[in-house]
Amino acid sequence: NNVAISLKTFKDFSHEKLAQTIANLDPQELITGERVNFIKDLLPNREEEQTIKAYKGEESRLVPAEKFFRFVVKVKRIKEKVDVMRTMVTFRVNAKELSESYCLLQRACTQVLESEKLQ
Repeated sequence: NNVAISLKTFKDFSHEKLAQTIANLDPQELITGERVNFIKDLLPNREEEQTIKAYKGEESRLVPAEKFFRFVVKVKRIKEKVDVMRTMVTFRVNAKELSESYCLLQRACTQVLESEKLQ
C-alpha cells in the first residue's frame, strides 16, 4: 500500500506525533524538503476515512496505515493544512530564487545605466 511506503519516510515520528505536527502546521519545521510533498499521499480518501471512523474493533488488528488514519481523521481541515504546509515550504524556496533573480536583474540594469557605450 502506498500509505505504508510513504509512512516509512516519517519513521522518526509516531503516528500521533505526525498527525499533531500536521494539525499544528509544523511550527518547529520538523517536516522539511520532499517529505512535505509526501504528506498528501498519506491522507485517507473519503471511503477510507468513513471506514476508519466506523471501525470499532481492536487497534492491534489494524495495519500501520490504518493506525495512522485513526489519528489523522481527528484533525479538522487536514487537506487544507497540508496545502498550507506545502505552500510555506515552497514559499521560502521561491522567495529565495526570486530574490536572487532580482539581484541579478538589478546588477544588469546598473551595468546598462553605467555603460559608456550606451550613453
